[in-house]
Amino acid sequence: MQLKDLLKADINISFSNSVKHIGNLNITGIIGTIGAIYEKNGGPCLVICADNFVAQSIKSTLIAVLPKVKVEYLQDWETLPYDTLSPHQDIVSSRISILSRLKSFKNEIVVTTVQAIMPRLSPVDYIKANSFSISKGDIRDIQEIQKEMTSHGYLRVEQVLAPGELAIRGSILDIYPMGSTVPYRIDFFDDEVDSIRVFDVDTQRSLDKIDRIALLPAHEYPLNEQSISVFRSNYRDAFIGANFASHSIYQAISRGAIPAGIEYYMSLFFSSMSSIFDYLTEDYRIITVDDVNKAVTEFDVEAHKRALEFAGNPDHPPLPVSKVFLNPQEVFDNLKKYQLIELYQNSFDDEQIEKRGFYNTDYVKIPDISYNRQEKESQNRFIAFVSDFIDKGGRILMSAISEGRRQSLRETLPREITDRYGIKAASSFEDFLNAKDPFMLTLAPFDEGLIIPSVKLCFLTENEILGYKVVRTRKVSKNSQISQDTIIKNLSSLTEGQVVVHIDHGIGRYRGLKTMEIGGIKGEYLTIEYQNGDMLNIPITALSKVARYSGSENPPLSRLGSDTWNRHKQKAVQKVTDVAAQLLDLYARREASKGTKFEVDEKSLDEFASGFGFVETPDQKAAIDNTLADLAKEQPMDRLVCGDVGFGKTEVALRAAFVVAASGSQVAVLVPTTILAEQHYQNFLERFAGTAITIELLSRFKTAKQQKETLDKVAQGSVDIIIGTHKLL
Repeated sequence: MQLKDLLKADINISFSNSVKHIGNLNITGIIGTIGAIYEKNGGPCLVICADNFVAQSIKSTLIAVLPKVKVEYLQDWETLPYDTLSPHQDIVSSRISILSRLKSFKNEIVVTTVQAIMPRLSPVDYIKANSFSISKGDIRDIQEIQKEMTSHGYLRVEQVLAPGELAIRGSILDIYPMGSTVPYRIDFFDDEVDSIRVFDVDTQRSLDKIDRIALLPAHEYPLNEQSISVFRSNYRDAFIGANFASHSIYQAISRGAIPAGIEYYMSLFFSSMSSIFDYLTEDYRIITVDDVNKAVTEFDVEAHKRALEFAGNPDHPPLPVSKVFLNPQEVFDNLKKYQLIELYQNSFDDEQIEKRGFYNTDYVKIPDISYNRQEKESQNRFIAFVSDFIDKGGRILMSAISEGRRQSLRETLPREITDRYGIKAASSFEDFLNAKDPFMLTLAPFDEGLIIPSVKLCFLTENEILGYKVVRTRKVSKNSQISQDTIIKNLSSLTEGQVVVHIDHGIGRYRGLKTMEIGGIKGEYLTIEYQNGDMLNIPITALSKVARYSGSENPPLSRLGSDTWNRHKQKAVQKVTDVAAQLLDLYARREASKGTKFEVDEKSLDEFASGFGFVETPDQKAAIDNTLADLAKEQPMDRLVCGDVGFGKTEVALRAAFVVAASGSQVAVLVPTTILAEQHYQNFLERFAGTAITIELLSRFKTAKQQKETLDKVAQGSVDIIIGTHKLL
């Protein structure tokens, strides 16, 4: 069986001059249909979604249906029309990378949104004309490269952290190219490129050697002398009679600075603009998802509305909407130039179905078959549904979002089903279609299931089994995975007069945020007071160098211009080294000693864990896994789990207590207050209900007699878990 067989035989998924309209599709059905269309017709293919959430879901899930196909996501700027903010640098990097490659795509699928296709873009040849490469052995002057890169919009910084940045230290050039997932370190020997290495942003350590890197421009617009001259001329033509001295955008660009929100003035850098359709070749086929025409019209209305809101604002005067965005008719006319199929979640009515090219799938929604595995009778609906579907010749594929979830799902399925039909693993969606087993389980990030009566197939997800949506962890791009230790936290909670520490200048007193104009550019600055009343203004772009002070009260402030702070840092480094040596000795002795090794019964633990009514966060899951791994070792356990109130520390303790108690040992849970002891006692009773594990409480709320009886039970071994305050000691 192939993907195209999932649609009714009368639904034509071949592209032709007549537009196809296919309705009655949920998100999973849309993804399967895109896969069927691609399998039938090939690529390259542009998928335009009316909704951002749907687009992201399609992009992340298509790989389960088409694992061998490269899927790209062209995202929008994530700002509102005429916003005074610029898009995040990671977004700019991703957009430039995809735009530079669109014409070269042959078999790729590009997923995008209405918000992403509406803005007018730089001319098609701009990115190519402003791209170049550096290879090992090239004869290049490092200062000339810096000059060239800054003319392409790259920002010189002290330490490279994000795409579009470069740093020079002697004969070493660090650069984070746009569109790249990693930064590079270029080492020069005189004027020769001696080596090129990938390096780690967090540790700044050099890694693998490579021979060549490609460099894209840092922005979707130029910023050299010629383009600035063009911008100034076009700006004056666009706002005739304005007092340009008060126009901050005009003044900033004139100085070569990049003001926030400059993307909405991009057309002023060029004599003509392009659209997303100009970046495509005639080989592209287009699939739209939901009512794209309506979304385009609504975007146009919103753009005009926001243009009116900014009218007369000298700091951010709006260009005419037609200069910044495509109008709806332009979009509709361009769509007609390509082979097009439209997909809809809604079903078409009988009148629409009578029209040529309108179809409804026969897909059916999954009925309510959720169950609670701790209540066997609740499984009856699921058992009846699966049995009836398979006994009538159908096949079922169940999907889980991770390997851990798949294992958990396998263990929780009713025995009546697994004994009767078995449960075989499917390595992929394609593997299931080619197999004959009635009931299979696979890994796939689908959010909802469906039934396809025409081919007697059913796709189930955890959501239908559990009765609620399983939280899918969002994957963070490598570009944005900068160590949290380098980012200041809770700045908004700082109060004026609070002591802070600047990594270069030392201890000072926070004096608030101020808006200042330096070099003709307005910006926000963090003001820090030092010894003798000296003030230091830190731009918000350098906040990663500032942290809250956590030492003794009223420390002496550092003196600007002295080397005292550097000496303090050197002493601190030495102390850290000494403490590290002591810790190494302590843990070496700990590793040499032996403790109790607890066996972990994965099946029993999984059943116990199902009582936790939430999906573990990545940090919580890591804490649980690390704690259980410690318990399984022979070395004595020594682990500190930190987290704010409500972040799940108790669940870590519950699972550790279960493993220890289930292994035949006793557990003591020590808490600081009587009230907390009572709360934990009730929580433990609820979670351990239905198990053979006994739990007792020891606190001052118990009488002396009750306390003695409880302690006697503990001594006799008839209590598995004892919860109490310091009385336990």
